[in-house]
Amino acid sequence: METEMSAARLEGLRRSRTAGLTPGPKSKVPPAVVDRIVAERGTDPELPLTGWRTIAAGLNADGVATAQGAPAWSPATVRAVWLRATTGYARGSSTATITVVAQQTDTQWSAS
Repeated sequence: METEMSAARLEGLRRSRTAGLTPGPKSKVPPAVVDRIVAERGTDPELPLTGWRTIAAGLNADGVATAQGAPAWSPATVRAVWLRATTGYARGSSTATITVVAQQTDTQWSAS
């Protein structure tokens, strides 16, 4: 039963990824704030990157509210927003972990 549930869950995750869906809860950060974080971080490899602490300080100085109602933006939160926006990564849904489990499961099934 547990193996069937694991296989079904992995198959569901594969279908979601194929459809372009990101697992995990949807971000509550307004798109304008996400765009600002991505723009301030920079993408030009010729220019130095703006640090997470600097971006958080700028958001706090401008009075930008956090999505969860925290008193201030932290560098870790800014990094998490940037990661989700640029890579689709959501905390707790590591693609590497899913891939390893899927490979182990496939290997176990094919060996039987």
